[in-house]
Amino acid sequence: MLTNEKLLALGFERSEWEDEDELFVDHRIQKGNVVIEISNLEKVEVTTKGNYIELPKVDNDQKLEQLLNLLS
Repeated sequence: MLTNEKLLALGFERSEWEDEDELFVDHRIQKGNVVIEISNLEKVEVTTKGNYIELPKVDNDQKLEQLLNLLS
C-alpha cells in the first residue's frame, strides 16, 4: 500500500487540488527526463517526453522503490 509518509520520505512532492467539491491529492517526483505521478495514493503514471503510461502493478511501497532504483 502506498502511503503519504513513505512517498514524502522517498522525495515526492505533495500537492492538493479540488474539482467539483472533490479533493485530489497528487504526489510527484522527477528523475532525469522521467516524471512519476501518483494520484490519490492509487494511480501511478510515468511520463517521459510528453508520453505517459499508467502502471497499475506498482501498487505498494516496495514496487515503487524498485521503480525509483531503476531510474537512479
